Amino acid sequence: MNDETRLRIRHTLDRLSANGRVLTEIDRALMEAFEQLMHGLSELTDGKITIVDLCTEAGVSRASYYRSPAAQAVKEILEAPQTGRPEPEELRR
Repeated sequence: MNDETRLRIRHTLDRLSANGRVLTEIDRALMEAFEQLMHGLSELTDGKITIVDLCTEAGVSRASYYRSPAAQAVKEILEAPQTGRPEPEELRR
């Protein structure tokens, strides 16, 4: 993952907590799991950047994911054309 993507992720996730909203444990778990997947450091899944893998890594249900403000942040990050994703070879390590 390139530095620009790293900064985009950090900035977007930091913005969630800066908006005055109290983040729940679920929100924090989702953000941490997303960062791990983007760094190619999955622990429980094959490392693909999917909602199912993200929820599995975070230990939350998909319903909880969709209710979390982290869902919008993840969507925003992944929709950006400059967002780099881990290469398949990195995910297999």
